[in-house]
Amino acid sequence: MKGQIITRKGALMNPSMGKHKYFRISPTLKTGKRTEILYHWAVAEAFLGEKPQGLWILHKNGDRTNNSDDNLYYGTPSQNTHDAYSHGNLKQGTKHHKAKLTEEQVMYIFNSTDRSCVLARKFGVDDAIPRLIRTGKIWKSVTGRKEISVQD
Repeated sequence: MKGQIITRKGALMNPSMGKHKYFRISPTLKTGKRTEILYHWAVAEAFLGEKPQGLWILHKNGDRTNNSDDNLYYGTPSQNTHDAYSHGNLKQGTKHHKAKLTEEQVMYIFNSTDRSCVLARKFGVDDAIPRLIRTGKIWKSVTGRKEISVQD
C-alpha cells in the first residue's frame, strides 16, 4: 500500500503522533537498538529517493498526516513557507503563539503619529516593533501595508 511502512517481518508499522503533529515511527535497527524517525521522512526516502542536501520534505496538500508518497516532494525552506501560507497553516497576527498585540493595537500604532519609543512603552513591546509595523515588515496581514523603507 502506498505511503505505509512494512517491517522486515512483514508487519505494518503503526505511527504515533509526535508533539509537533507529525507522525513518528520507532523501528528496531539491525543492531537491536530502537530509533525514532519521522514517518514522512521514511516514506519520502523509500519512494522519492535520498533527500538532496538543503531541501526539506513537503506535503503537497499541507496536511501533515497525509504521508502518501504522491503527497510528498522535496522543496526549499522558502517553498515550505509559501506552501504553509497558501494552505492556511502559517500562524499570523494574534494566532501566532508569541503575539503580544491585538489587531486593534496594531492599527492604533500604524495610524498613530506618536514616536515609536512612546508607542513601544505604551504597549509593552520592544522599541523596534512600532517602526516594523509602520514599514510593513510585520503585521502586514492586518495593516495591508507592503514593505517600505522609512526612517523613524
